[in-house]
Amino acid sequence: MSGVSRTGRRLSDYEQGKGGNTTTGPNDQVMDPSNRHSGLNSITDWFMGDYYDTSRRTGEDDNDFYRDNAEFMPGYNIDGMPSGAWAQDRATNHVGHNTGEENPWDRIRRGLVENESARIEADREAGGTGRLGFGDVYDAHVEEYADSGGGGNQFIDPGSFALAMYAAPALEALGIDSGAVTGASIDIFNNPEDSAFEGWAKRMGLGMLEMGAGAGMMGFGALTGNMGMMGAGAGVAGLGLGGMLWNTGTALFGEDGANFMSDMSTGALNMGGDILEGAGNLIGGAADAIGSLFSW
Repeated sequence: MSGVSRTGRRLSDYEQGKGGNTTTGPNDQVMDPSNRHSGLNSITDWFMGDYYDTSRRTGEDDNDFYRDNAEFMPGYNIDGMPSGAWAQDRATNHVGHNTGEENPWDRIRRGLVENESARIEADREAGGTGRLGFGDVYDAHVEEYADSGGGGNQFIDPGSFALAMYAAPALEALGIDSGAVTGASIDIFNNPEDSAFEGWAKRMGLGMLEMGAGAGMMGFGALTGNMGMMGAGAGVAGLGLGGMLWNTGTALFGEDGANFMSDMSTGALNMGGDILEGAGNLIGGAADAIGSLFSW
């Protein structure tokens, strides 16, 4: 395969199937995570423990597509690179470890490269610059999650994705590697191996936390007369509520909606069974205790 696309775009090593970063790309030095503080990574790795591996992929598993094609990504400027390039480079190289090839994580990582490169090519052939917008990247993720062959968990809501694309990379602007914390958030809340019900339940918890934090911020702002804090709190609470509604909609009416309903009903039945079993144990224990009082 040639190292140049049909529109003259430089193809990354990952696109060419070479595996890893075998040749030096134009943005490798600027986006090298070793140039940034990694203390947050150590804390995140410790916190995640045995649940998820949030270390960075190296060697043949390294995906250099977003470094080599940073100029085509959306976002604001961080050291000359758009925030969307930082976010996707950190995300794709910190998620879905220890699951081998041709698993949902692997299909998504490879599918996103094909999807986004095709969008870049189409725009350039139409006379554009090839620069992708937020909607292009979001839609690409939605499509690849739907085709991942995983447990049925659909891609997360646009508001949460916007935080990953615009807020998390702000750490990079401060000289902090955002890789591990970005990877951890995706592993927990955006795991394609989760069922639709499991993903929904996690995202409901996230939404409630955001609504609670927003309410606290609004309350503090009201007490101190800080209108900015009140506005920020309303935004955080709105993000949480919007995410809950969006993710409920995709779980119910997405491609795996039937399985979601089945999982939810099974979960409700299991919970009901546990409650009845617990109640029965309490009644049985009480009966035994009363019986023992009169056994003498």
